[in-house]
Amino acid sequence: MALGEPRYLKVDDLQVGVYDVSPEAEYFWSQVAERRVVIRYCERCGRYSHPRQGTCANCFAGGLTWREVPGSGTVYTYSTAYRAKDPDMTMPRTFALVELADVETYLFTEIVPAEGVHIGLPVEPLFVQTEQGVLLKYQTRTN
Repeated sequence: MALGEPRYLKVDDLQVGVYDVSPEAEYFWSQVAERRVVIRYCERCGRYSHPRQGTCANCFAGGLTWREVPGSGTVYTYSTAYRAKDPDMTMPRTFALVELADVETYLFTEIVPAEGVHIGLPVEPLFVQTEQGVLLKYQTRTN
């Protein structure tokens, strides 16, 4: 698939969205496909920056580099949806802002299973293979 070409995401055999992979996000998703979590890092101020962007959110320096991180963290905040527009979609679904450990940044992601999620819950990456590629979700930490 070409860079910037629209991609269709299927969840529970339903097409639920279209998104473009920007040049800033292409490397992130290529690493997710390899079961790695990478975050942009600013050499100038030493801060991690997510979402994937070309400049540091802290000092506005350009030229951020990618660094692999463990990806574990804790739920900072979350929301659980119990109803969907499409009756065939599996519910409930919980989406959360995960505060990543040791890197002072956050990822927005789905937490599975949806039940039992609470603020402060320790979570870890869960790489889910789909027809379109690998998705990054999070699950309760097992260790």
